[in-house]
Amino acid sequence: MKRLRLSKNTWLSIAVVLLLGLALATGGVLAKYAQTLKNKTAPFRAKGFYFESDYLKDTTPTPVYKLNSNTESVSFLLRNYENSYRVSEVDCTYTVTVTTSDPSFTIDGAAVSTKTYENIPKSVATDTPVTLGGLSAGYSYQVTATSQGGYVKTLSATFEIEEAKGGFYMNVQQPTASEPYVVLKVWTDHSESVTGTVTISVPAGLIPDERDPILEGVDNYQGGSYVATSFADATSFVTAPGEHKYIFFITAQYDPSQPFTVTMEGEHTAAHVDLP
Repeated sequence: MKRLRLSKNTWLSIAVVLLLGLALATGGVLAKYAQTLKNKTAPFRAKGFYFESDYLKDTTPTPVYKLNSNTESVSFLLRNYENSYRVSEVDCTYTVTVTTSDPSFTIDGAAVSTKTYENIPKSVATDTPVTLGGLSAGYSYQVTATSQGGYVKTLSATFEIEEAKGGFYMNVQQPTASEPYVVLKVWTDHSESVTGTVTISVPAGLIPDERDPILEGVDNYQGGSYVATSFADATSFVTAPGEHKYIFFITAQYDPSQPFTVTMEGEHTAAHVDLP
């Protein structure tokens, strides 16, 4: 049988044809891949959405602020940001609703139980103030604020006004980084039933600020440490209303869980009140 013999030029022509076919086939695949990439949707990133407040929170239980009987209004801020780097990237609308049995309260001066704040601009850190007015002793006010802007978040708090019964109050401000001392605030309302000499018991580990004439003579340094003590203030509450702030510097022995006690004439004990 006679073998078929091909010349070098023939083999070269066959190779060129095969390479061209392979290139065309590969080119089609690459073109389809490139078109797929072109049509592929880019990864989606949700727009930033933030809703915060200085007093309203999204925590459980809802924070409760107890205010003295003379409180007639309370204000808080609604914010569309968490900090300067985290600001809502969507326009927002706030709805504030107050639930209470008090018929006389107002929201920003209007006798309504719900108010809407619209067009809070995106990408601009904005504080929106809200004021509850016409508050009355003995009532509580449950506040709910909702922000909507494609997303939804709700904050809330309850403000409780103490009963008017010859108010005698105290508040303890614990140390902070900027104010490394304890401030005891004691005050009374207009009732003449809470006037006279106040006696204050101070926990251990505190140094009275002797720049205050009332604390100037209080010496609680014994055995190398500052012990628990008590003192009387016969001048700040002679008439009503009265108020005084007592400052104490802290030592390593101070335990914030140990309470102050404040009494007047042995008859009244100051109620602890949270300050907004």
